[in-house]
Parts: sequence; structure tokens; C-alpha cells
Amino acid sequence: MTSVKSSEEVLNDYVSKFMRLKVTASPELRYRMYGYYMQATQGDCYAPKPPKTEVEARRKWKAWKSMKHLTRADAKNHFTEKVRALEQLEMIRSNSGQNFIETKDFN
Repeated sequence: MTSVKSSEEVLNDYVSKFMRLKVTASPELRYRMYGYYMQATQGDCYAPKPPKTEVEARRKWKAWKSMKHLTRADAKNHFTEKVRALEQLEMIRSNSGQNFIETKDFN
């Protein structure tokens, strides 16, 4: 008998795949993926905007906040689709010796 994974388990599998990519994702791409992940797991962002002095927190907040138009299910789908595209791009890039992926590379 085969067990069926929950959508959270599938998402966690794709998070692990994203973290194991051998190519370096651009900061913009990492923040976008963070936004998809947070929207998928937490829903809309209602946290207050971090102060300008907290640059990393502010970028993450902005990435998450920009996903407010997506349902949790849609955000999960976007995350998993992007990881699959990145895995394919990684195979192509590894054959050519490139190891940096920008957002524009797979939109």
C-alpha cells in the first residue's frame, strides 16, 4: 500500500530540493522563493513592516507581502513549479559550467 503525502510534506520535499541545488540562486530569486514558501505555509502577511535598519528582514517581508494575491495552494504550486524548472535549468547549466541562476532565467 502506498501512502499519499500531504501537500505540506510535498512542499517540504521541494524546499529540500531547492536547498540542495548546486547552482547559486540570485538574491532576488531566493527572496521570491521565500515569499512563495511563506504564503504557502502561513497565508497573507500581516506582520508589521520591519525598520529600514533590518535590511534582510525587510526584504523577506516585502517578498512575502508581494504574494498576497495568491492562495496558499497557488503559492505551493508556484514554489514546486519553480523548483522543477530550476532543477531542469541546473542540469543544463551544469553541462555548460555556469552555476548562477537569476530570476529572469526561468520566468
